[in-house]
Amino acid sequence: MQNKHFFIFLLFFLIQNLTAQKNYTISGYVEDESSGERLIGAAVYDSTARIGTVTNNYGYFNLSIPLKPLNTEGVRNPEESGTGVAYLRISYIGYQTERTTINIRGDTTLNIKLSTKNTLQAVEVNAQKENRIEDRVQMSQVTIPIEQIKRMPMILGEADVLKSLQFLPGVKAGTEGTSGIQVRGGSQDQNLFLLDGVPIYNPTHFAGFFSVFNADALKNVNLIKGGFPARFGGRLSSVVEVDTKDGDKKKFHATAAIGLLMSKLTLEGPILKDKISYMISARRTYFDIPLNGVLNNKVTADGRTEDNSNNIYFYDINGKINARINDKNQLFLSLYQGYDVFDKLSIITTANSLSRNGNGINFQNRIASLRWNWQPTNRIFVNTTAYYSSYKLNFNNLYEYRYDTFRLQKQSLNYATNVEDWALKTDVDYLINNTSKLRIGLNTINHSFLPNEIKTEITGQNDTTYSNKSEKALESDGYIEYERVYKRFKTNLGVRASYFQSENKSYFALQPRLNLSFQLSPNTALKGSYAQTTQFIHTLTNDALGLPTDSWIPSVSGILPAKSEQIALGFAKTIQDNYEFSVETYYKTMNNLVAYQEGSSFLSPDPVWERKVVQGNGESYGLEFLMQKKEGRLSGWMSYTLAKSTRQFPEINDGIAYPFKYDRRHEFSIVAMYKIRPNVTLSANWFFATGNAITLPTSIYNIPLNGLPSGGIEILRVIDYNKRNSYRTVPIHRLDVGVEFYKKRKNYERKWHVGIYNAYNRGNPFFFQFDFVPSQTYRNVKTIPTLEQRLIDTYKIKQINLIPILPFVSFEIKY
Repeated sequence: MQNKHFFIFLLFFLIQNLTAQKNYTISGYVEDESSGERLIGAAVYDSTARIGTVTNNYGYFNLSIPLKPLNTEGVRNPEESGTGVAYLRISYIGYQTERTTINIRGDTTLNIKLSTKNTLQAVEVNAQKENRIEDRVQMSQVTIPIEQIKRMPMILGEADVLKSLQFLPGVKAGTEGTSGIQVRGGSQDQNLFLLDGVPIYNPTHFAGFFSVFNADALKNVNLIKGGFPARFGGRLSSVVEVDTKDGDKKKFHATAAIGLLMSKLTLEGPILKDKISYMISARRTYFDIPLNGVLNNKVTADGRTEDNSNNIYFYDINGKINARINDKNQLFLSLYQGYDVFDKLSIITTANSLSRNGNGINFQNRIASLRWNWQPTNRIFVNTTAYYSSYKLNFNNLYEYRYDTFRLQKQSLNYATNVEDWALKTDVDYLINNTSKLRIGLNTINHSFLPNEIKTEITGQNDTTYSNKSEKALESDGYIEYERVYKRFKTNLGVRASYFQSENKSYFALQPRLNLSFQLSPNTALKGSYAQTTQFIHTLTNDALGLPTDSWIPSVSGILPAKSEQIALGFAKTIQDNYEFSVETYYKTMNNLVAYQEGSSFLSPDPVWERKVVQGNGESYGLEFLMQKKEGRLSGWMSYTLAKSTRQFPEINDGIAYPFKYDRRHEFSIVAMYKIRPNVTLSANWFFATGNAITLPTSIYNIPLNGLPSGGIEILRVIDYNKRNSYRTVPIHRLDVGVEFYKKRKNYERKWHVGIYNAYNRGNPFFFQFDFVPSQTYRNVKTIPTLEQRLIDTYKIKQINLIPILPFVSFEIKY
């Protein structure tokens, strides 16, 4: 009933504004003057009417200009023929501000070209900004300029989008050194990662150490942590929008970069000048080359040959074609392929025997999309997208022993899981008048899931396959979103309706959304938001493992959709035209979260995956501070988060609420870039967080068991655990530093980036393991221990620190 009233309230405001008088409209694109690249989030402001807007994800804007008021005789100024004059100011980070005057005699199309800033002086002089943080009705939103991301010192010197987001308030890193993010108490699968508008299911490479987003191919990164507009759905915790470059429409460019263990190449240019362009960017690691060089073909003194093959690498490729059909129509074709290989095989041969022992894990992401931008009128912008997205994982283990030509023993295991989507969506932006905008959209996705398939082969036994049938599901969404400006008061109202149909169950959800902003002064605003979100697909995650073994599953009969409700309040202020300051507090509840039952895992041989699943609830709340400076000689940000997050499942921890794995009470970070000279930039990141919550045993002991066929006694190890996540690791902190040296020549540019990751060699925990400590009575004795001696064996928990101090160097050249 509450959602019904919200929907009626929204319709009332729509009807009221759709009958408003028509104004003149200025519309068009904002683009880079030298390349033709469309700019996302550029501010367009009319200083006469004191209204403004920003370009959308395709660089498009439209602005409604009010007519001149009537004079005392009831007519407008005859010299202007009933028209108005617009004084436009167009600005974008890293570009010179453009000013233009337009005599409006009707709806006007205007394509604006901005030139980049190329001196420190230019960066400092143009301090006046549009699209300030206090001017935006959307809260809990942060953007990071791509140039800042590329300058941040990271592991192996590889710029990483997700690692950059980990330094923001409310965003928590996963395991040390990895790219996973948990936002405001949510899990990794509750983040909607969009690459050119297409969901991507596994956003990481190399067991999470790198993200799939190649910074050389990107032009925009946007994070929304709460108060989600109605146009976004399907996840509970955040939206990460990542947009790739369209490709230079005017001339060819090539950028090549080489690092210690990774190389990249990006090509872009016109196919038909000013009409059709392309961009292709690829990268590959080569961890396997030094490993194979050191470990392969070892020959022992007894004549035994050991041959080790280690294939450990990943690659990815981004591709895009951008075709301008005419002023009203544009097409985009985007492709992405990413593949990870972790294969190890050891072959030991003697004069008359051969043994093979190997294991591996391989996974891949694929997406493809075709987008059509259409402008039927100056007030309407339509984007239609057809896309394909898939994620596949395969894990295998093999042991085989042969003597002469006879196979004596073989054991193999293969685990597979995947998810595949085919989808079609349409979004329409409609400019009602100079104070009101309307967005509507429809979306349908055809899901296909293979939760898990396990195949085993053991010599002397029948081959076994434990396989879940492929699950099919249809997800459909529609939304309406309305934004209105009332002088100092701004609102964004919306509602999203979602329908999910699996093979044996259907679900419907109505999700209201609300963002409010009240401007206290020209540079200060109070903000608030409320959002209900629903997630119909989930992942089953093994918290104890560092491998990407997550299985995606749909909501079926007995597995309810996850739901979230979040409310947030905030204060935003721009200080001295350059510094954005915000403080936000939030409270969030999550229902119907999924987890493995106690004792279950992705390898549990149960053909019915639903029996492995339990559902429960979560709660999180916190306080976040952010001070950000996006350009200038000194740029970067500082953030602090005070937060708490819990989980509660009836079947886990005796039904008692326990801390979420990544519940960290305090987090503080500093990211800074300082231009020492125009061609030398010093950068540093420092991060501090209280430790992760972990589950540790209170005692480990041995007890004797009778009944061995030989008449001996078997020793049973017993492990007693405390409450779930009742211990904390040591605090986590790390300093990374780097220096970028830039040189521009006549025909090319080059950059050296050198630095140190984990500069003071902090031993942050990666995982914990049990170490066996034999009893003192036979530790140094070579005889077989007695039962009494074995019963007093002890164990200790050892912290494993994986990433020590790591220097890095990379070289980039651009033609």
